[in-house]
Amino acid sequence: MPRVGTEKGTEVWRERIEGGYRRISVMQLCMSWSLYIRGRISRRDLRVWFACHELEERRCMVERGGKVSFTAEEIGVVTGGLSPRDVRASLRSLESVQLVQARKSRMRFAKTPSDLRNEDAAAATEMVSRIVNRRRIIRVPRRLVRELAAGMSKAVMATVYAHLIRCVYFRAAKSRYRTDGRCKASWIAKTFSVSERAVVTARRKLVERGWLTVLESSQWQLNRYGLRLSVELDWSSVPLKVRPQSSCPPPETAGLTSCPRANSTLLRKNRNLASRGKGIGVRERTKRAGTWWPGRLDVRDLVEPERLERLCRRLAAKGTIGEGLAEKQRVAAAAARAIRKANRNPCGLFCTIIRDELWHHIAERDDRRGIKMLNSQAKGGSDEPLIHRTRGGGGPLRSEPLIQALVGKKISFREDRGLRLLGVGR
Repeated sequence: MPRVGTEKGTEVWRERIEGGYRRISVMQLCMSWSLYIRGRISRRDLRVWFACHELEERRCMVERGGKVSFTAEEIGVVTGGLSPRDVRASLRSLESVQLVQARKSRMRFAKTPSDLRNEDAAAATEMVSRIVNRRRIIRVPRRLVRELAAGMSKAVMATVYAHLIRCVYFRAAKSRYRTDGRCKASWIAKTFSVSERAVVTARRKLVERGWLTVLESSQWQLNRYGLRLSVELDWSSVPLKVRPQSSCPPPETAGLTSCPRANSTLLRKNRNLASRGKGIGVRERTKRAGTWWPGRLDVRDLVEPERLERLCRRLAAKGTIGEGLAEKQRVAAAAARAIRKANRNPCGLFCTIIRDELWHHIAERDDRRGIKMLNSQAKGGSDEPLIHRTRGGGGPLRSEPLIQALVGKKISFREDRGLRLLGVGR
């Protein structure tokens, strides 16, 4: 593949790969991904496939004719804890698609799409055709192979595949590795059949974790060729040297505390900053859990006008809300919001709105519905319900079927038409 959009002398070269490498061809990567994206193998099967590569590489120094042995337990350790039963099931799936043939003494991997079945070979060939330099072999770091065997998300794995293909090259004439290249997120999404937004997020995660490094590039090169990155061949998510942690403090700090003294300057500054922060965008919780709520809450308290009125009086007596009509309207609007949005636990959503004072989440339609509820109660207890029938229905729904539907969780919500009851009043 030609190196486009890269100035001469700015390439990134590496002398060697720490921890060794595994030779995996571009065709093998495309075959495994094609089978995975079409549902022929699962993500667990793909992890086991990489674990088989790691086990095969561990035994590469055995002399010809020497005896080797592969076990499901060892594969499970490489994958991060899969049980031998799951490993054997994945090996059977991989053998059914002819991607790998695993035996106790040997392993054979499919090298070209012709080694697969007819329908699988056609899909793999179609994916391979999208890649320009498709006949080369990639020296994948063994540390990365173990990370892939341990498990990654779909988008992250696709991003790793793409950058291995586009950024990792071995130059035999120089006996060095070139690890920089360009790769567009749109090309990854189209080639590996994933979402472009997920690719952008996955690449950002890999940059944060240190596997990818963003290199400088001009804007016209970014627009035409994509982001220029460098792959860290010695990367590993597990630190090589972990300092042992002791529960006892070192002798020079034993008996000391990291907290400031009672009259220290740092403590006084913190108090001053805390006093300044009041009322400038810092929301303080004024009501503690367990003291603000008057008692048990039922769905009928949010639906029936009479019970909602009693609930407002109980909250006012407890000191949770004020005595005015505006406070009652906010409680009624919170009840309408909870009924309209929560499809499983409307009482829980109502409690959260009241406790955390999330009044900014209430929409205008919720205010109108709450005011209508309070007005119907003030007019003498009219049977005006909180929830009306959707378009195409008749009059208001009866209370008992409504309560049964709410308690039985037979409801679904739509933001544009409000609440639709399934099987009630029909």
